[in-house]
Amino acid sequence: MTPRQLTFVLLIIDHKPCEFLMTERGKYHKQIRSESIDVYDVLVAFDVKCPAIQHAIKKLLMPGQRGEKTCFQDLGEAKASIDRAIELEAEQLLKTGTHD
Repeated sequence: MTPRQLTFVLLIIDHKPCEFLMTERGKYHKQIRSESIDVYDVLVAFDVKCPAIQHAIKKLLMPGQRGEKTCFQDLGEAKASIDRAIELEAEQLLKTGTHD
């Protein structure tokens, strides 16, 4: 694997930096029509800013398919992330009186 084939992605998940090392056409890439996109392209395209929602979407797009965890585990983690996103939204609403 050459250095150009590697991509580092830094995400903030639950207020902690998480770095993912992926190959250029790794398990997160999907060919859609003439474009090769990954979950991070989707998050940017849909302007998903909440780290908990980002994490849930990643889990929901490929539950049990990334080789690390079962579908059941990924769905449970996605649910926990959605619960956390709801908490963050409620905290924002209490602090500012507005929500996203």
